[in-house]
Amino acid sequence: MARQREAENVDRQRGRIVGAAARVMARDGLQATRLRQVAHEAGLSTGSILYYFSGFDEVLLESVRAASDEYCSARQVRIDSEPTAVSALSALVDLGVPDVLSDAVRVVYQASSLVGLHPEVVPILAEMNEGQLNLYAQVIDRGIASREFPLGVDTRTIARTALALEDAFTLYLLSGYGVDAPSARAHIRTYLTGALALGTATPVLL
Repeated sequence: MARQREAENVDRQRGRIVGAAARVMARDGLQATRLRQVAHEAGLSTGSILYYFSGFDEVLLESVRAASDEYCSARQVRIDSEPTAVSALSALVDLGVPDVLSDAVRVVYQASSLVGLHPEVVPILAEMNEGQLNLYAQVIDRGIASREFPLGVDTRTIARTALALEDAFTLYLLSGYGVDAPSARAHIRTYLTGALALGTATPVLL
């Protein structure tokens, strides 16, 4: 029992530190994030953080992993609650390019800058990308099965293109390139409407 309580305490403290690191990264940017800032955000000493993690690099990687899991799981929950494939697809677009970028979104999109120094982040980002791709493919396949979308569409190609557009527009928003979220979502919806041959009979996606 004592070991179980200790293990639970370790998990709780690690989660606390990872959450603090994500908040600092989202607020100040990954390049400006330091161990001391994370310790202050978590209400702990730097020594305490290094008790629970092998080093600051592990804190960063676990923060990226947690943000990735949060981002994908939230989208899965949302599309599972939608009554139709069309509404689920529209929800995916809304969540993919939101009006307000969450801490999780900011962390995962900044994580690519870690690749050169920390190749360990590559499989984390690759898994996240595959998870998001599968969300789009899952909804499109659902629409084919329900006859909301036509038979014969190339599910994976459409899903991959939609995800690429989503990623590009989110990077524009993060970088302040002058693209607003509603316009970005409209572009993605226009692509999906054409690719899935929805036409004017299904205005929900537009």
